Amino acid sequence: MRNPISGGESTMALTRWSPFVTLPSLFSGWEPFPATTFRAPLDVQRTEGGYRLQAALPGFRPEDVEVTLERGTLTIAATRSEDKEAEQGRYLRREVFSGSYRRRLVVPPEVTAEDITATLENGVLTVDVEHTPANQSVRIPVAPAALPVTTEQAEQPAA
Repeated sequence: MRNPISGGESTMALTRWSPFVTLPSLFSGWEPFPATTFRAPLDVQRTEGGYRLQAALPGFRPEDVEVTLERGTLTIAATRSEDKEAEQGRYLRREVFSGSYRRRLVVPPEVTAEDITATLENGVLTVDVEHTPANQSVRIPVAPAALPVTTEQAEQPAA
């Protein structure tokens, strides 16, 4: 068969293929060290009663996570140490995060620790912050005053 570009004969070389020769090249495009930083995706929603924050923290347990409030700054911190237990085989690549994560958010100055609740379920940290903006009016219910007890009512025997 003639090669239309070079005008000469085209030849096809036959080479032996072995999956074990190809295997190292599968990992050649990867960086040699795992990422040392982790930034959890964070969603912030405005709710009727304040704000809801949701951070993806896969693999973290509630005891690994700390939520604090200090001087108007809400801090989400999580730490997970690398599992050092003996396992079968050795890792060719390890991308499961181990280390520290910290995220800070400014909250309105009126927010107190009593206004904040945090739960961790299925790798998602949910932080609810109750807050009513200072310029938003809040209706306070008015209850009727207790009627004063007269002497006649006090002297009547109970039936």
